[in-house]
Amino acid sequence: MDVKPANLLLTSDGVLKLGDFGMTMREGSSGDGAEGDPLYLAPELLNCRTVHRSADVFSLGLSFLEVAYLYKLPSEGRKWHDIRGGHLPLVLTEQPDEQEGRSGRWQEFV
Repeated sequence: MDVKPANLLLTSDGVLKLGDFGMTMREGSSGDGAEGDPLYLAPELLNCRTVHRSADVFSLGLSFLEVAYLYKLPSEGRKWHDIRGGHLPLVLTEQPDEQEGRSGRWQEFV
């Protein structure tokens, strides 16, 4: 329930691993209201407290959007809600100009 770029680790062999299992919950259980980082919050967690793996898949997708396109996710407001409604930003039609801040292995992975 806390999938985000800071918790994604890339090994020297190019294998992507997930770290930080501090918010791990059994699928189908009721959440306690602590959903992890709101930037990566899945839409189903807005209305439902039952934990499903789809929430992690959504968070992983946003993580890839952020790192692949160097896109700064909105922390609130209309754009935040638009993304959770399935309306992705126009940034997807463009390739990022800059690759700074990425390691060579990460660039290869993306």
